[in-house]
Amino acid sequence: MTVRNAIEKLTPRNENDTDSYLADLQTSGVNLDKDVKSQIDTFMKAVKKNEGLIPGKEVPRIP
Repeated sequence: MTVRNAIEKLTPRNENDTDSYLADLQTSGVNLDKDVKSQIDTFMKAVKKNEGLIPGKEVPRIP
């Protein structure tokens, strides 16, 4: 699956500004037309930046 296809599925246009999201990823160096696996490192950094990820402490989930 290409990055573009993945984003189209994960950020539906009826709920998100998908074009803006794709543009932000592309600006961060993600090739939207390559498969996700080949872009995973660049892709994840761009997603974290776009989503506003704040580093913190991981706490294990208790079943």
